[in-house]
Amino acid sequence: MKVNMYSVMDLKAEVFTKPIFLQNDATALRAFMSMVNDTENAIGRFPEDYVLYRIGEWNDIVGCVKGCDPVSLCN
Repeated sequence: MKVNMYSVMDLKAEVFTKPIFLQNDATALRAFMSMVNDTENAIGRFPEDYVLYRIGEWNDIVGCVKGCDPVSLCN
């Protein structure tokens, strides 16, 4: 099965977070919006500093990661 890889870019630190693996962009956006609405974490406290990106694909059948140019999905 293929799933997408996503990462959040911290604009202040100028680094991407560790990737997470989700089914599609809609589920990634839902997870990101949940983080943005939770003021108990840095993303929720400073949402303007973070951008969600799709960064590739994971195929668990062949054990292969396929990267792509980062695609901005939400800030």
